[in-house]
Amino acid sequence: MPFPRKNNPSYQYMVRFWSKYCDLEDIHLQWLKKHADIRSNLKRGQVLHFDGDPQKIVFIVTKGLVGRVTESEKTGKRKIISVGIPGMALMTTKHLYSSTPSIGSLIVLRSGTEIVSFKYRSILEFRIIERNTDILIGVFTNKKKEQLNAFRRIALEESAFDKCLLFTKEFPLFFQLLSHQEIADILSISKRTVQAVSSYLARHPDQ
Repeated sequence: MPFPRKNNPSYQYMVRFWSKYCDLEDIHLQWLKKHADIRSNLKRGQVLHFDGDPQKIVFIVTKGLVGRVTESEKTGKRKIISVGIPGMALMTTKHLYSSTPSIGSLIVLRSGTEIVSFKYRSILEFRIIERNTDILIGVFTNKKKEQLNAFRRIALEESAFDKCLLFTKEFPLFFQLLSHQEIADILSISKRTVQAVSSYLARHPDQ
């Protein structure tokens, strides 16, 4: 794996992001250069990780959108379990110390997406000598929990319309970035319902 150049946008993104939470020293930058696998200009529909693949990797989105997706064998219907936007991490297992695979494949939702990936082993080994790694792990873990908890709150709404309306309040950025079909695939509702909510909000912007 070639070292990323210092002027690589995804490398620069990781440096800026990490430096928000701790003072970076040369040891951090050298580790980043050695272990970061940067992939740019990914295509929509490209699979980063297949459901059931035992590899232990964390993917950090630096540009674009990535979804954790399942597909029903009976109906072929797609379900988007979670969405990664810049600054979010998607893991291939439940957590860094788990061998239980996460459900779903990781699929690029927008062409031009860029990601930085790390093997679990490189993170865990670095954590032994640099405890500030815990800060970065904690940030990514908390973002994941916040998204999943919000999805659970939304699922408690009785009607499809109310589910979608709450989604717009919990995730206003997602409502702007995602297509109506993608939102429908997250909430397990019809695209028509998402369109109805969009029209409703256009007529009632204060809602």
